[in-house]
Amino acid sequence: FTVPTPVAQRGEEISVSEMRQASIMGVHTFWFDALSPSLSSSKDATDPVIDVSARVTRPSLRTRKSSTMQLPNGVTMIDQRKEDLELQELLELTVSLIVEMARTDDGTEVSFHDGSKKSDFTPIVEQMSAIVQQMCTIDRARPIAVREGILKILVMWMRSQDLEKVRCASLSVNELTSTVDSYMAGWIHSQIVNEGALTEIVNICISKNVGQDVRLAGAKILQTLCIAPHTRAAVVESNCIYCLVSLLYEFSNDSTKKVAFAAGSALLQLLAGAMTRSSVFNSGTLDLDEAVASEKKDDIISDIVDGGAISQF
Repeated sequence: FTVPTPVAQRGEEISVSEMRQASIMGVHTFWFDALSPSLSSSKDATDPVIDVSARVTRPSLRTRKSSTMQLPNGVTMIDQRKEDLELQELLELTVSLIVEMARTDDGTEVSFHDGSKKSDFTPIVEQMSAIVQQMCTIDRARPIAVREGILKILVMWMRSQDLEKVRCASLSVNELTSTVDSYMAGWIHSQIVNEGALTEIVNICISKNVGQDVRLAGAKILQTLCIAPHTRAAVVESNCIYCLVSLLYEFSNDSTKKVAFAAGSALLQLLAGAMTRSSVFNSGTLDLDEAVASEKKDDIISDIVDGGAISQF
């Protein structure tokens, strides 16, 4: 994937675009047919997308020669600890490669020795979207992807005019926020704020050009960020309240009801935080009674009430 110039193989020249397409197709097949099912069967991993039972005849990484030992009585013993370590190492390498592949289409201008253009890679982008989105559903892969810089790439995709990229980025960020590990969730949520994603999330929520699944993902992201005090403060400072109130008025059918419910839950979190003084607008203090100035709390409540949220509630 990283070769910058064409390669001659058996008298034929393989272009950069062909090599990259083959690389991504290979990673796509490896991820969905081998690595992801192995993570699903691991005791401490969850994968809501892959149906392992439907892939029982596919290749598996669960029994490697290096992780087994033949006993004198003919019984084969599997070293589970070594197996898990190998699986984790393989996951680290694969996620790093996926993020690097996604980075090649993050909006940065790229030129190749053979004259290939980024427009030549359109089919690859669709496969990349599938891998990235599915990668973000796996708990063990999320912190690796965030550490490798996937959030910066997803924010760039949100800003693009490519609706497929916008959809993939929104659904992926929503998956990243749903981790069950509270410590990891706090770190990932902070990274989402630090990468400047809130502005793009608001734009997605109010956009009429994206599907309801994308807008729902945006509303759910804001709902999750309104739980913890530090990210709740960032939501308020980014003027997300008006966006959330406006979503309450879309309570018209089943698809928009879900968006309205997510927005309503986020607003209730903001109200609760303001009334119980549990936000952290003033950094450097742990005293909740002094954490938020009274005028700031009043502004939060006023913005929600004056925006017309009460009647919708």
